[in-house]
This record gives sequence, structure tokens and C-alpha cells, in this order.
Amino acid sequence: RPGDALTAAFAEQVGALPEGPRIAVALAAASADGRLATIVPALRALGRRPDDLEVAEAAGVVALDAETVTFRHPLLRGAVLRAAPSGVLRRAHLALAETLDPRRDPERWVWHRAEAADGPDAAVADALADVARGAGARAGYATAARNLARAAGLTPDAPTRGARRVAAAEAALAAGRAGWAAELVRASRADLAAPGLRARADLALGHAMITGGDLGEMVAEMSAAALRTEDPAARAEMLALASFAAVLQDHPPQGLALARRALAAASDAAQGVAALQGWASYAVAAVLAGEGRAVHARLPVVRAVADACADAPEAAAVLATLGLALSWLEEGDDAARLVQRSLDGLRRRGLTGALVVPLTSAAQVALRAGRWTEAAECVDEAIVLGRESGQAVAVTFALAASARVHAGCGHQERCETDAGRALAMSWTCGASAAAVHVAYARALLAAGAGRHDEVHAHLLPFAERPWGYGVGDALVLPWRSELIEAEVALGRRDEARERLRQLALVAHRTASPTALAILERCRGLVEGPAGERHLRQALVHHARGGVPFETARTLLLLGAHLRRVRRRAEARPHLERARTADYVTFTASSTARNWRRAIGAEGAPAARIVSIGPVTSATLRELGMPVHAEADEHTIPGLVRALVRDAAPG
Repeated sequence: RPGDALTAAFAEQVGALPEGPRIAVALAAASADGRLATIVPALRALGRRPDDLEVAEAAGVVALDAETVTFRHPLLRGAVLRAAPSGVLRRAHLALAETLDPRRDPERWVWHRAEAADGPDAAVADALADVARGAGARAGYATAARNLARAAGLTPDAPTRGARRVAAAEAALAAGRAGWAAELVRASRADLAAPGLRARADLALGHAMITGGDLGEMVAEMSAAALRTEDPAARAEMLALASFAAVLQDHPPQGLALARRALAAASDAAQGVAALQGWASYAVAAVLAGEGRAVHARLPVVRAVADACADAPEAAAVLATLGLALSWLEEGDDAARLVQRSLDGLRRRGLTGALVVPLTSAAQVALRAGRWTEAAECVDEAIVLGRESGQAVAVTFALAASARVHAGCGHQERCETDAGRALAMSWTCGASAAAVHVAYARALLAAGAGRHDEVHAHLLPFAERPWGYGVGDALVLPWRSELIEAEVALGRRDEARERLRQLALVAHRTASPTALAILERCRGLVEGPAGERHLRQALVHHARGGVPFETARTLLLLGAHLRRVRRRAEARPHLERARTADYVTFTASSTARNWRRAIGAEGAPAARIVSIGPVTSATLRELGMPVHAEADEHTIPGLVRALVRDAAPG
């Protein structure tokens, strides 16, 4: 590879230097910051002259100015460090440490002392641990984890060494480095004697695995850890984590059983965050298992628990998960409040690596409330943060959520790209539920383009499962309504009626207003011209629900029905309600065509129209709709900027 050849060439260039310049550049590489005020005294302490750096400069290895020495290529520093004997590097670090004042620059001093050590050194390890505590207090979690891990390596006492590795794992988690955290926990196992420390290690491993590991392995790990610990609060958290992992594997019944055990353990603890974790896992699993009505009955308790510990630092990430469950129960205001508190708390503490899952939950809550732009921005941030920190499981679900957002916007290329990536990642980390989200997103995209045979192919496997995402609940993923609509369009009304019977069982069990509205809308579709009364009843249920997208679909269907039976005057108010807004945004030509197909020739929005780019604008004008603003950058953020510019006064 080109990089390997370049590295080899640099190694040869460094190797050709005389001994003095080789030691000088090794010391410069060890200094990390290249400050001559530190390097020159250290060179003299090693018996070398500053002139050695000038020889290295003449050879093209480094460049000098009045204050610093820099390497002429980033790979050169690595080549120098690899070529230098370990003894030379240790002496270089020791010389650098001796030039520093530990009271004025404790972090650099202790780092050099640690790199100079050739075996356990309790004093240096203690100093590193002190520095790590300071970094953690300043939200420098990655620095804290690195210093604690190095301190553990220098600690001669096994229990202290184990405790420092566990603390390093916790700091790595705070930095979003799940894989590193898992490695640190596993390295600590032999040194853990105290039960409380073992429980902390197990929890750190569980949190690492649920964002970046193997979910199947994690359920077994956390279930076994819960049996080992005598701490009820730790047991509740372990079982809650196992429940979440089971749900992400698309096993809601197993997740519900684990969540019930988590709640029982939390009742033995002093409530607090343990109770919040138990209730969050129970709410998620129960809704997915078709027991949302039971959660709804306990909402006063859930709210009280959430409010009691909402300000606890360790509660921040859990609040977003609970918020997502509440959004499934159509408690939109509570859901939005909890999600925002979660994001605010994590950002305030500098826990950017922990934002990935809450941002994905925030996107789904926003999507349910009809805030499409906010949903797109949340998943975009989640994907970037998750990729930077290697959180494979979290990124898988962020990509799946993104596919659903862009399917709803008619963004075929982005939807398919994110769906394909999510599906590939789900196979490697065991996140089977992501595959369900992907299939639904693809079906939604196909439905928007009128490709009913594709909708049927994507969704039919859902109908053949005894349980899983969207099987026990009608609203988490409303796939049955999409499948019924496709089967009606394909002339397969007998199959649609059987699907309708299944939907009725689920909708009446959950008693969700929007689920009942979707049921009535589907009855109207199946009955055809005689289904008007069902569409009107659906609107009665929608008035008690909180999913604008579903309400608009029902209004459009009723309006289209009235137009077909030549009751145009009656149709117009329903069509206008479906598209009442100050602005309407179009993100693709297919979105514009779908709008026209749904509401007919009189369906130009009364609001101002903002287009994502020239191709979509041309389609809109071809369909007789004016374009009031067009994005310069053809992305969702670009679309938002165009809307803001158009709305600005003057």
C-alpha cells in the first residue's frame, strides 16, 4: 500500500541520521508538543547538543523555528518513535519530565514520568490517577480514561489496579468509546475482589455492549451478572440493560420478562435511578409486547419516578428511552420534555459520546409529532457521533431511523443508502429489530411512489411473525395499515380483510386513539365506496391522538373519496385541513407527484412552497405549483435555511 511504502521510506530516512540527531528527534517526538523551551534543556540533560536538531533539519526530517520543532510529515513522528530503542525513549521521557515543574504542569510531568517507567511505580500511578480525576471533572473523559488505564498498568497492588481499570472503563464510556471500555473491563477481571467493584465492572461492560457489542452475548452476560450481585440497584440496572438488548434483538416477550425482574429488583433498592431504569425498560418492552394499556395505567407512578430523579447525572440517558416509550403511548408533551431533559443533561456534562441513543430517540419522538426537519437533524448528528466513537449498535438504529425519516420525505437515494447500511450492520451486531425498521422504511418509500407490489413484498414477512416489533402494537410501526392499503390497491381484498381482523385485535387491546383511527381508516379502504363512515369515525379518534402524519393521511383519503363521488365542495375543507400550514416543503420530485396523486388538480398548497433543489422545483412547476424558495445546498439543513430566509421580515 502507498502508506506502507511511505512509512518504510521515512524509517530509512531516520535510520540514516547519525546517533546524536537520531536521539534528538526521538526526544522531539516524545515531547508531543515540540516546544524548544522543554526540548533543549532535556537534550542537554542527556549530554546532547541543540545542534543535533539542525542536522536533522538539514536531512529533511524536522523543521525549526524560534519556539518549536515540527516533523515535516505526520508519519515521520511515528517512524521516529518506532525506530527508537525503548531505553532511549524512556530516558527521553525522564529528561523531559525533569525539565517540567510538577506544580505548574502536572499533567505533562506525570505523563512523561509514566512513559519513563519500566515497571510498576506506585507513586507515578497515584499521580496519574490524581490527574485523571481532574480531567474527568473538566469533562475530559478520554484523557481521564487514558491516564487511569496507564495508572492501572503501573499499579503494583492488584485491588487498586482493578479499581483503576474499572474507573478507566467508566471514563471511556463517558467518552463514547464502548469498545475500549469493554477491553478495560475484561482486563480488570483477575484483579476484582470486592463485590461492589465487580458489579461496577459488569455494568460498565453491559453499557459498552449495548451500544457497540454483540447483543445476544450481552443478554447472557447481564443475566448472569444480576444473579451474582447482592446490590438490588445494580441488579435492577443489569436486568434493565438485558431487557433493552432483548428488545433490540426483536424479542419483546423476553425483554418484558427481564423488565419485570428489573422492576422487582428496583423495589428492593432505594428507588431513585434504579426505579427509573426499571420503569423505562418495562415501558418499552410492554408496549412492544402489546401491553401498552398496562403501562398507561401506571403513568402517574412513572412520571413521579422520572421527576424525582430527572436531575441525577446517571439518569440523563435513560430519560430519552422512557420518552420514546411515552411517545408510543401518545403522551407527546411528556415524551418531548423527557427527551429534551436527557439531551440537555448530557450536553451540559460534555457527554457527547452518550448522545447517540438519546438523539435517535429524539428523532423518533419528533417524527411522530410531525417535526420532520428536527428528526432529520437528530439522526444525522447521532450517525456522526456514533461513527466517530465506534458505537455499532447505536449507529445501526440511527441509520434505520434515518431511513424512515427520508422515506417519509420521498428521499429515495438517502433512504436506500441508510437502509442498506443499517441492515448490513444489524447482521453483525445481532440488532434484528433494526431490520424491521428498515423493511418498514422501504415499504413507506414504495407506498409514496405507488409501488404497491413492493410494499406487499417488504411487509408480508411481518404478518407471518408471532411476535416482534410492530406485531403486538398498532402504532410503534404501523405496518399493517400500509399492507392493507397495498393489498386493496392490488385487488387482494380477502387478504386485506384478514389483516384488518388482526389489526382490530391489536388496536382494541392497546386502545390508542391513533391506533383506533388507523383501524377505522383501513376499514374505510377495505369497504371502498361504502367506507365513508369509517373515515369520518377515524377523524374523531384522530382528534384525541397526536400523530399529524396519520391525521393528514386520513383527511386526504376522505377528501379523495368525496372528490370521486363528485362532492367537491365537501372535499375541499378536508383537503385544506390536510395541508394547512405557513410553509410546505418538498424534498424530492416524487413527493410532489405523490401530493398531486393524492389530492388531485385542485391540491396546490395555500402555503408558501420551499423546494430542496432545481429538479424538484421543475417538477413542482410542471404540476402547476409555485415555488417561493429553493435551497442553495440540496440537503435538509439547506432546505431549513431557505425557509428561514424566506420567512425573515423585509
